[in-house]
Amino acid sequence: MQNSKDLLILSCSNLKKNVNGELPALYLYDGPAYRILRSHIHQYGWPTNLQVGILSAEYGLIGCMTPISYYDRRMTPERSAELRDSVKTKLIKWAGGCESMTFICGKDYLETFNSGERRGRSGKSPAFRPWDESEALPASDMLNDNYLT
Repeated sequence: MQNSKDLLILSCSNLKKNVNGELPALYLYDGPAYRILRSHIHQYGWPTNLQVGILSAEYGLIGCMTPISYYDRRMTPERSAELRDSVKTKLIKWAGGCESMTFICGKDYLETFNSGERRGRSGKSPAFRPWDESEALPASDMLNDNYLT
């Protein structure tokens, strides 16, 4: 596929910069995945084939450069269910030109992407495994062009 993109979806982070006004989401969130991504971009530039979306407990699925304000809201199963339809619609639109999608999200966030008809007998989606924040992220190799293709 020519001009294909790789879509990276991150969940929002409890760690945020406490600022007045708005910042692009990529710069407001300050958890480990965001620090690694910003460091990679600073050191190597933005990978031309990378698109980044963020699933925010407050704002839903947004582009990483969307200006947002500081907030304090956690993803709950109820909030995940509220967001599911709008997230599904947006993700389908975004996925159209993508060759791959990578999700770095905890279980409550991943449930937002799951629909009942895709679940197995266990009630869990076989397509996703939650990221545990205690797991180490694979440094900058996670974000280079070779990893994403």
